[in-house]
Amino acid sequence: MTNRIAGKRMGQSSGAYGGLPLPRSWIWQRARGHCFYCGNIPARAQRTIDHLTPCCRGGTLAEANIVPACRPCNRRKDWRTLEEYRQFLGGSTIVFFGESAPPR
Repeated sequence: MTNRIAGKRMGQSSGAYGGLPLPRSWIWQRARGHCFYCGNIPARAQRTIDHLTPCCRGGTLAEANIVPACRPCNRRKDWRTLEEYRQFLGGSTIVFFGESAPPR
């Protein structure tokens, strides 16, 4: 969908990295190529960037809110927050690959 006034696609941001605080490649390098959620190393065409708390739910473009996600995990998480996604998958004991410790 295009915003007729700005001439941009909806959700598209301006800025050096499309509104992200860091280049997408750096976000993936930081994770050594692993998806934050499943830990797989996806092909380049399957690499996306996800917001732990979606922007539509009050999340920001802050570095701490941005993680690398393979396309299947990003689609499955959809608009859910990290905790909602954890519950959706089966419970509070799930620890995602990119987390250093289980939730408290």
